[in-house]
Amino acid sequence: MSAFPILVRTFGQGSRSEIRLAIDSFNNEPRVDVRTWEDFVAGPVSGRGPTKRGVSFPIADLPDLVAAIGEAEAMALDLGLLNQGRTKTA
Repeated sequence: MSAFPILVRTFGQGSRSEIRLAIDSFNNEPRVDVRTWEDFVAGPVSGRGPTKRGVSFPIADLPDLVAAIGEAEAMALDLGLLNQGRTKTA
C-alpha cells in the first residue's frame, strides 16, 4: 500500500491557508484526516504545515460520513442553499 498520508483533495481558504482531506494513519491504523494547513515562518524556513484545527477518525467510519454528507447536500438543496445540478471541479 502507498505511504501515508495520501492527499485526496484540497479546499482553498484564502491565500494563506487551505483544508486538506487525506487518508493517513495513526498508531498504524488507517484514518481519514480533515485538517487546516497554514503558511508558517520559523526563522529562515517557511512553508505550509498542518494545524491542530481539524478532525481525524477511523477509516471504518468513512461510509457513515459519506452518507451524512449526502444527507447534508439533500437538505441544502431542499433549503435552496445549493443550486440543483451545480458542478465544481477539483
